[in-house]
Amino acid sequence: MKKILKKIYKFIPNRIKLFIFYLIKYFILPDEKIFQHLHFEGYFKIKIFNHYAYMYSVGSILENTIFWKGIKNTHEPLSNEIWFYLSKKSNVIIDIGANSGL
Repeated sequence: MKKILKKIYKFIPNRIKLFIFYLIKYFILPDEKIFQHLHFEGYFKIKIFNHYAYMYSVGSILENTIFWKGIKNTHEPLSNEIWFYLSKKSNVIIDIGANSGL
């Protein structure tokens, strides 16, 4: 049954997944044991202080957690705070991180 559900899930277009996930997120925040399986690929909007930015998800756990929990409640919160502070004072930002960029 699990293999069948995974195959069906792969055929659902990412735009539809993202739309459904935004609806779910609006009403409830699923437990991490659940949302870790609700991944997608594509751009999504994140809130950084009072501003919004777009992030591209390749379907990894990092972007998935940022989508569901928000940027402030995820991986390396201190590094994110420093990055946000410095980026507010900059005209140009080049993020050359080895993983996901904002």
